[in-house]
Amino acid sequence: MNTISERIMQISSEQKLSQKDFGEIIGLSRSMISCYEKGLREITERSMDDICREFSINREWLLAGENEMYISREEDTVLINIFDEILHSDNKKLKELIMKISILEDKQVNLLNQLVNEFK
Repeated sequence: MNTISERIMQISSEQKLSQKDFGEIIGLSRSMISCYEKGLREITERSMDDICREFSINREWLLAGENEMYISREEDTVLINIFDEILHSDNKKLKELIMKISILEDKQVNLLNQLVNEFK
């Protein structure tokens, strides 16, 4: 899959959804999905977020065709457990850090990830 348009079509095809049904799941019209699939409209950040969340799609795959298409359910379970531990802990600094990270843009998250990898 070379383009984001083709990858969007692949998602709807694998999910066996019409453009109308696909759009309803992420809150868009059939015509907007058609525009995305034909490359007539550039996909918005919100639409990317909605597609990734609703269909467990790896954002890097959707954007650039890199990595696996789907997010591993095992990864989701581990992440849920980590967030649950953080939520129930008394570590206010860690909670504050997580909240700040959650509002960063992708480029900033990538830079932060590189920095953290250097600490490991």
